[in-house]
Amino acid sequence: MMPGQIAKKLAARLPAGGFLRHAFAISSGVAFGQAISVLASPIISRIYSPGVFGTVAALSSWAAIGGVIASGRFEMAIPIARDDEEGVSLTALTLVCATLFSILVALLLWVLPQDVLAKVGFSEDIWDLRWLIPVLVIASTFQTAISQYGTYRRAYGALATAQAVQASASSGIKIGVGLVTPSVGGLVAGELARRVLGLGTVVRKSGLRLHDLLRQCTMGRLKATAYTHHRYPAFVLPSSVLNAISMQAPVVLLASHFSTVESGLYTLGLAAVQVPLLLIETGVNNAFISRIREYERAGRLAEVITKMVQALAVIGAPWFAICAVWGPELMAFVFGSQWRDSGTYLALLTPWLFVGFVFSACGMVLWARNRQGADFGWQVLFVSSRLGALEVGSRTGSAVAAVGAYAAVCFVTLTGYNAWLLRLLRVPMAGSLFYALRELAGHCILGFVTRFVLLQVGVASPLVGVIVTCVLVGAAALLRLRIHGAFGGI
Repeated sequence: MMPGQIAKKLAARLPAGGFLRHAFAISSGVAFGQAISVLASPIISRIYSPGVFGTVAALSSWAAIGGVIASGRFEMAIPIARDDEEGVSLTALTLVCATLFSILVALLLWVLPQDVLAKVGFSEDIWDLRWLIPVLVIASTFQTAISQYGTYRRAYGALATAQAVQASASSGIKIGVGLVTPSVGGLVAGELARRVLGLGTVVRKSGLRLHDLLRQCTMGRLKATAYTHHRYPAFVLPSSVLNAISMQAPVVLLASHFSTVESGLYTLGLAAVQVPLLLIETGVNNAFISRIREYERAGRLAEVITKMVQALAVIGAPWFAICAVWGPELMAFVFGSQWRDSGTYLALLTPWLFVGFVFSACGMVLWARNRQGADFGWQVLFVSSRLGALEVGSRTGSAVAAVGAYAAVCFVTLTGYNAWLLRLLRVPMAGSLFYALRELAGHCILGFVTRFVLLQVGVASPLVGVIVTCVLVGAAALLRLRIHGAFGGI
């Protein structure tokens, strides 16, 4: 039985038409993919060195920034299209923009000299591999556009199958190529597989036909669609570019100021804390954005956001607390001793990433309300403060100090942004932001106290400490879930 069929059967057991059913249908596909990726990660991390990881991470970071620009952010409007024709026209416009931009990037990287690119943080280690950047850009943008159209058509089973296919192929390629030659090529090939394979299933199940796409690719139709949705490149794009720069800056600057080894350590630490909960975040985000207008019409938006935030906080706090308490030991045990230092980065990043996980879907309301320019000032603050923190931290000569300063600034500014957003949406702070922070603080205190007690009684084994902490924190989380009655009504 395919993952999409399994997802449909399990989702059918949830309340019909409910938010949780849609979220589960999407996240179940990510679950299959992430389960494969999680199982393969300890093998991959023992095959490839941190330096190789860092090189690919730097390439991917530049591609991530380029991918935001390439789409013009038109793909953000696809899930909330008014009808099928508008959904197809937006998809076609996104694909055309991505193709033209990728060609332009390829030409620029071919003609610009290395010293010019070095001034913006282009590392010497990726100079000979720069041709891969436009390839990654077009692949990721096509994946996003087609997946967004699948979300609009609610082809959740197809999205689930695609996720499983992509993860399986990606992990298999990375391991297979790495056993022969553990070089950059194996990781890049795996990343391309993760972006493009399985999309045919989404295309078929969502009813997206090549004929319909080509029909929308005339100059007149493209102009009309771009004009109708001009707020996305005008307002969402600048904010998104700034956000992409601030998110990818650590990888780029660590590679430029220190080495690709530090970039690799940071990248795996970041992935280790995010991946286990990514399936939940992806499902919730996609399901929420596709039903924002429905909740607003029903007058339930504040209620749904409050319950969603509480559910995500209770689910996420235990994991983030364990990462904060046992980061280095966890990384060394799971991925190998060469990755122990990445656990330090993991621990530093957890407060910021927790806030991002819990409130990731909330900002989508601004897009649905066509208020894409409302948070531009925040994005300017984000990128300027984060780049400043990285630069100041880097001057100490310590990569850990640079990441620590970056993580602290990210946590403070993102918490402030979410407080502003919740007030704008008239969501009670006590039941949302303060609730989430209390959950994280409570689990972290429990974790650090457990670690201290274990050390005092002479338990020196990190593995035993991690297991005991997981049991205690997990028991506390289950108690909280039971108290809240599984968050019915969302």
